[in-house]
Amino acid sequence: MSPPLVAMLLGTWAWRVRWLTGCHALPFNVKLEFPEPPDIAQYTHAFKGVVAFGQTESSMTGDRDFLSLPVLQRDPSVNDMLCSQVSAELDRLATDSNDFAIRVRRKMSHQLGQGRVSLDEFAAVMQMAPRTLQDRLAPSGHTFRSLLDSARQTLAQRQLLDQRFTLTDIALALGFANQSAFQHAFKRWTGLTPGEWRRQNSTERS
Repeated sequence: MSPPLVAMLLGTWAWRVRWLTGCHALPFNVKLEFPEPPDIAQYTHAFKGVVAFGQTESSMTGDRDFLSLPVLQRDPSVNDMLCSQVSAELDRLATDSNDFAIRVRRKMSHQLGQGRVSLDEFAAVMQMAPRTLQDRLAPSGHTFRSLLDSARQTLAQRQLLDQRFTLTDIALALGFANQSAFQHAFKRWTGLTPGEWRRQNSTERS
């Protein structure tokens, strides 16, 4: 499933909850698998909660108290329609090719903690041929390289927030041959060098 479609689907569910309850400012916290776009204003406006990009899954959560809110739109036909849509969506998610990409992404994050990840080695871990792995990822719009970049970026940003890790430590932990290769990749992902990203985010968190 493409990033815009994932965001639109979650945004639609947030809108429906607000419409049903009449509470138009309900905040939802959202996790999105794709990297942070240049402009996130539309995401924060739509969800009104914490929006985290580059995550291992796409999901949306709200406060438990939302469950006790009265439903103002008491229309049986609307209820039947929404129940049908929920059922159809659950069926689709159960068989969606993106489910395989999510499992691959999670496995990659684990494998990265154990050293360099190559296509041949990772395919062996998944117990399939490299070509089969690529073919199964294709319907979701992902490739081995795009998922590896996404997993590396997430782990790199997490480790950059910990001052105990040097850039060389992080580069080697993520399977890069050297610090220079890591810096080039990180700038391609974020538009910043690892050092610039660390200084910027350390300032924001202090």
